[in-house]
Amino acid sequence: MKKTVLRLAAATAIAMAPAAVAVGLNPAVSNAVPDCGDGWWDPNVGVCRAWSNFNSPPDCGAGNYWDPFGTVCRPIFGG
Repeated sequence: MKKTVLRLAAATAIAMAPAAVAVGLNPAVSNAVPDCGDGWWDPNVGVCRAWSNFNSPPDCGAGNYWDPFGTVCRPIFGG
């Protein structure tokens, strides 16, 4: 019985080893944020954005609004 338990424990450790390595390495790789210089990192789109696109939106005219995430003017009622 003792031999069976030891073999089962060894098999479990061998089976879990790749998962342990993946969990240990993933946070260091997936949390990397690039250097955007004078801008800021937009994690929703995965690009660097300039501060001017965020702080001083353009005049989109009547019936439109500025979408800072798409960096475009959009119609208010989707028309």
